[in-house]
Amino acid sequence: MNKENCKIRTKENKHYSIDEIHKLFEEWDSLGDFKTRKNRKCNVLFDGYLVKTYSQRYDLFRTNTKCTQCGLEANCYILEKQESSKAWHFNLYYVDKDREILFTKDHIVPKSLGGKNLLSNYQTMCCVCNGEKSNKYIG
Repeated sequence: MNKENCKIRTKENKHYSIDEIHKLFEEWDSLGDFKTRKNRKCNVLFDGYLVKTYSQRYDLFRTNTKCTQCGLEANCYILEKQESSKAWHFNLYYVDKDREILFTKDHIVPKSLGGKNLLSNYQTMCCVCNGEKSNKYIG
């Protein structure tokens, strides 16, 4: 695996509730919309970590935490970052005693087929279903 893709977690490996993080996302609205926060590279201190506030995944996940294909419902967020990054970000997960399943922002119409990076072209999918869908359009 390329070192650039390695994710690290907080020392505490804390899981945050969906409600707690969605309230945080609402607070971030006072910093501006996604584009404004992205242009300003707006990061905030949360739980002692510098956290990225600009991610289209956040806008998608605050309205849908369920996989559109299999119906699995995420139950927490985990604070993670790429090894090469300075800022942390929240990833959506389903976690139980046996497994952790990451949730993703899937392009309904894949970019490879002309799909755009727009909220209206995103859907929430677990990584298992997203891997199976690959770059297909399922209409």
